[in-house]
Amino acid sequence: MFKRFCAILLIFASLCFAAGCGRTDGGREAEKTEAPPTEAASSVPAAETASDAPEATEAPEEKFCVIDKRCDASGASQSAMLETDDAFYFLCSDGVGSYEIWVSDKDYKDWMPLCAKPDCLHRYSSCNAKLEGEVNHSFWLYGDHIYYLTIDWDAAFPFDGAELWRMKLDGSDHELVLKPELPYSKALESVIRSASGAFRSMAFDFTGKYAFITYGASGMTNDGDYSAKHVTDRYMIDLSRPEDGAVLMEFTDETGEPVPFYGVLLGKGESVYCFVYDSIYDPETETSEISNAALYAYDIPTRRGRKLCDLDFDPTDCFKSEYDGTLYFVPVFGSQYKEIYAVDLETGEVEKTYEQNGGQMLRGVPYKQYIFVDSAISDPTAVTSEYGVSVYGMDGELVQQRAFEEGESLVRFLAFMGDLAFGTLMSNDPDYKEDMEYKQPPMWYLDLNDIGTDGLRWRKWEP
Repeated sequence: MFKRFCAILLIFASLCFAAGCGRTDGGREAEKTEAPPTEAASSVPAAETASDAPEATEAPEEKFCVIDKRCDASGASQSAMLETDDAFYFLCSDGVGSYEIWVSDKDYKDWMPLCAKPDCLHRYSSCNAKLEGEVNHSFWLYGDHIYYLTIDWDAAFPFDGAELWRMKLDGSDHELVLKPELPYSKALESVIRSASGAFRSMAFDFTGKYAFITYGASGMTNDGDYSAKHVTDRYMIDLSRPEDGAVLMEFTDETGEPVPFYGVLLGKGESVYCFVYDSIYDPETETSEISNAALYAYDIPTRRGRKLCDLDFDPTDCFKSEYDGTLYFVPVFGSQYKEIYAVDLETGEVEKTYEQNGGQMLRGVPYKQYIFVDSAISDPTAVTSEYGVSVYGMDGELVQQRAFEEGESLVRFLAFMGDLAFGTLMSNDPDYKEDMEYKQPPMWYLDLNDIGTDGLRWRKWEP
């Protein structure tokens, strides 16, 4: 079915410069600055028929989902990419709050906006590929729909600015699923209502069949310090029952005592994992110090939580990567740490797999059991790569390096999915600019199955 849909998209791509872009879901109007041509010919999405409807497939519960899917040199990580049996979906952002989804069939290897409307320029807000509002760099696949959460920062307290949207896999039928009412804890409500100049923050995560909203508020004290009074609530939406709304996530141990929950780091089926910690703010240095960090496991149906292990390092200063039941913590660029740690998610046993004894620190982007070092790292304390491919193990040992081929000079990893690592080779992309990284899908990839062979090299994502 999807190959048929992509064939339709390829046909309509040839019409993109002929007319404007319309939308049938009634969600948004076209941009006013440049009036699009008539939309009469595009009133019905081309790929939207009952015979073409994708079969509903539940998210695989046996698969771990680490929230870190997108990586960059600043340590930021989000869910930038989704995968089905037939295709990859990539979330593009212009950096100022506008988002759109691009799709590529795995056989055609040709990225295009997720819109099958005839005569669509993919420039106006009514294009099916464009998303509603600010989506916090994260989207999710559940059943036969793509889900995303948006936020409206202009909404007043009680905060009602979050919205859960979904769309079909062909980009059609954008639908507002839920405008959740957040059942604030008394502590959070107190900060928002009583503190002067309250500052609010919100983040979204997805795992399995669940969407999570993290909503925090800091109250300004008399000396102007935001961090001295901060409360955060976490909420969950069951995507299989969105009509139940958002539920305040509160966990207890076997004795009924409250267990802290700081959001989702890792998910597997009905279980999620996260680290908790104390943050102590130093007004003199204007920095916060992390202490008493620990990794916790939670069972969603029973709302039970338990501590797996203590962490003798700052887990917020690390990349995370899960492989074969082990969660690895790798220092991000600029981190003060020089070790790599591994946690057995079954036993809670913590092992230091690598300790740097001098010189520059090995810092790269971890995925599965490997660390990928790119040549775009600007951290002066880190090992950089003059090679087109540099792969290390979680023990810090070099697995494989391969020199740049002719025309290659600089690499940046953008996303990992399945057995592929996607990135940008800047010298081979003449239109590439560093501030355009997530405004366009990645055009180069590595096949992880080639690691350890002569076939490991950057390949162009093309037919």
